[in-house]
Amino acid sequence: MTRAEVAVIVLRAIHGKSHPSPATTGMFSDVPMVGKEWMQPWIEQLYAEGIMSGCGGGNYSPDQAVTRGQMAVFLLRTFGLP
Repeated sequence: MTRAEVAVIVLRAIHGKSHPSPATTGMFSDVPMVGKEWMQPWIEQLYAEGIMSGCGGGNYSPDQAVTRGQMAVFLLRTFGLP
């Protein structure tokens, strides 16, 4: 899975499947990507909720694969686990 895909899955886990696509602000220089504009609102909302951060330099790296270790951290943050 990519970081963009995880953003959608995690937000739907928190807010339900019918959660609408959030508004965008353009906070990352590499989001949106041409042809993948759908990912921007989800990425920005996940960042706003403190679950996932950027990759440095103003980037998010939406197509970067998520490791199992990273996913574990995202799930801990998502569900407020210690």
